[in-house]
Amino acid sequence: MIEGIDMNMYSCKRCLMNSTVKDFEMNNGSCNYCDLYERNQLQSSTLLLNKESVIKVAEKIKDLSKTRKGSYDLIFGLSGGLDSCYALHLIAELGLRPLVVHMDNGWNSELAQSNIEKMIDKLGFDLETNVLDWQTYKKLQLAFLASDVIDIEILYDQAATSTCYSAAKKHNVSYISGGTNNSSEGFRMPSDWAATNKLDVRSIKSIWEKYGDGSSISDYPFYSTMDSITSMSRRKIKWFSVLDYYEYNKDSAISLLIEKYDFTPYPFKHYESVFTRFYQGYILPKKFQVDKRLVHLSSLILSNQITRKEAEQTIRRNPYPDEALLNSDIRFFMKKIGWDESQLELYMQRPGRPYSDFQSEYKLIKLLFNLVTIYYRFRNSELTLSKKSFWIIDKFILRKFRKIRIK
Repeated sequence: MIEGIDMNMYSCKRCLMNSTVKDFEMNNGSCNYCDLYERNQLQSSTLLLNKESVIKVAEKIKDLSKTRKGSYDLIFGLSGGLDSCYALHLIAELGLRPLVVHMDNGWNSELAQSNIEKMIDKLGFDLETNVLDWQTYKKLQLAFLASDVIDIEILYDQAATSTCYSAAKKHNVSYISGGTNNSSEGFRMPSDWAATNKLDVRSIKSIWEKYGDGSSISDYPFYSTMDSITSMSRRKIKWFSVLDYYEYNKDSAISLLIEKYDFTPYPFKHYESVFTRFYQGYILPKKFQVDKRLVHLSSLILSNQITRKEAEQTIRRNPYPDEALLNSDIRFFMKKIGWDESQLELYMQRPGRPYSDFQSEYKLIKLLFNLVTIYYRFRNSELTLSKKSFWIIDKFILRKFRKIRIK
């Protein structure tokens, strides 16, 4: 059984971050993670958190969909977790017509599937489920496990993002929404706890080239940095973070979902997936000495949803709800991934490796930043250019990126 964290080591007086976390710094009783969270929240609150703003955005989305004569106002990515389920409830209250999309990577828990079905049945929205080819996804997961990098979940993030944007393109929709929010997710993740760029296709392919079996993975739905640029600049697809327009409180959201949709809550954030539960509750703390509950609970402390004392009590407890579930998940993981106990033990004993050991899109991101900086400096200068001139500049930037895009 994984032990809970000893809270005696923590030094920040406000959140749960401590000196063992990378880049941690203290300043007058508060840490740099707290300070950054509050700056981001202050910046967001000047634009959001009022009913008039969200109604205006909803009406804008409706008007745009009318001009396109589509069946849907927006695409909504539903995982079955608390955040996305509550966000879907708010979308319904705003009178929007979403096409709900779900990406099934083969690791859905029965509980998550049940919560999704309850939401869809009650709300009557159309649901499209994109089921990934399990053999391809399994091969990629095995390559990532062999590489010993920390962020195996980048594979899920890539596929989920691709599912939403592909649906938006297919149905000619300009907005995508989901459960992302600043309240419970606004706390910065330490840089060595996850991949720096979740859209880094080059890092995935680099790991596959070294640890894959050499077969084709062309049916995996990659979604790269370049794809993101194209979606925003050419197709004008925007993200609508509906939860950020409300005072989002986790306990209140759970109570409402239970009452209206017979929703069954999860013990911790992102535990709607069996693999994510096993990854966050077993692999991360035991192999990498990382407990993501530090970040998740710190967000709730800073958003005044729980006290630090309550968070301390939670973090001391085992990240797994109980021993029986852990043993069940271990057996399920080994059977599904094709491992025996000795292979799992060997993996858990090997040290982790940094992403810097593999190729990445860092140079691409750096070039993007430099080009965009030059572009907007030029655009905001006193020079007067025609719309055609700006169109030519836009095409030039996109062409530059296309030349170094991963094939």
